[in-house]
Amino acid sequence: MTAEEILSLIEDRTQESLYLEFKRGDSLGRQNNQRVELLKDVTGFANADGGRIIYGIAESRPVDGIAAADSLAPLADPTITREWLSSTIHDHASPRFHDFDIEEIAVEGGRVLVVDIKAAGTAHQTLLGDLRYYQRAGVTTRPLEDFRIRDLMSRGTRPLAEVVVRTQNHGISADLHRYSLRVAVTNVGNVTMEKWWLNVDVPAVAFHDSRYQGQNLARLHALYQHMAQMVNLRDGGEVARLSFGDPLGNGARFILHPGQSQKYDPEPGHFPEFIMEVDHDNFQVLSDMQRALTWTLYLNNAQPVTGIIPFADWCRF
Repeated sequence: MTAEEILSLIEDRTQESLYLEFKRGDSLGRQNNQRVELLKDVTGFANADGGRIIYGIAESRPVDGIAAADSLAPLADPTITREWLSSTIHDHASPRFHDFDIEEIAVEGGRVLVVDIKAAGTAHQTLLGDLRYYQRAGVTTRPLEDFRIRDLMSRGTRPLAEVVVRTQNHGISADLHRYSLRVAVTNVGNVTMEKWWLNVDVPAVAFHDSRYQGQNLARLHALYQHMAQMVNLRDGGEVARLSFGDPLGNGARFILHPGQSQKYDPEPGHFPEFIMEVDHDNFQVLSDMQRALTWTLYLNNAQPVTGIIPFADWCRF
């Protein structure tokens, strides 16, 4: 972050959230109660879905009860450094917690420390104060019940993936926009991903390629036999559903070990190109429906993960 971004949070009276908390700079210190609060907050975010704590912003409580950024309240104590903060977190969480970054920003009157915390792969306990497990919930940090602690401890044994779906310009003119779909699935967890499956839904009215006289590619291209189908939605719309994963219908395997990625990318020749076109004939239909691109990832022993790219983000006709 920059000093300008810090000031913008204050000017906009940005509210705290599940992923964001503001703290005065003098809330960081070497006294035991200050360190207890630090560890509770950091492990609380880690035991949830991650988040950010900004030390150096005073908060106020508006009518709706949610704290908002109010003014600068930077750190003035030169002994409270990034190194001290990092070692304090490392040394007082069990198991030791490393998945965070600390950024120091100079502002008028002192410094602001920004702590970005990633979701932990297991439950982390604070070794200061009451020795409990905490979790961020809404805009507060609360002690965890036993069943939630057990659930958190199993995080490291479940598959965890990151999905990126985007469109790439594949020929742009005043009368026609052609987009090529690009998809990447990355195993960001600690266990091997097998028998996973990803569905990407594209508005059927946009799923054609004028280079093939506009014929529906799912019916035109033999390579799509096991990878695409037309699906009618409950709201009456129709989508072309691109599907791929492990294994494919032709038996090909795409097992992903931790850190590995699989891309749906036609350039190396592994997959057929998945083209969407928008012109004057179908733009109004797409615009009226506001059809987004949506995706769902299915994993063994985990809940489905979904995502969406709004119409205005993928269609720039």
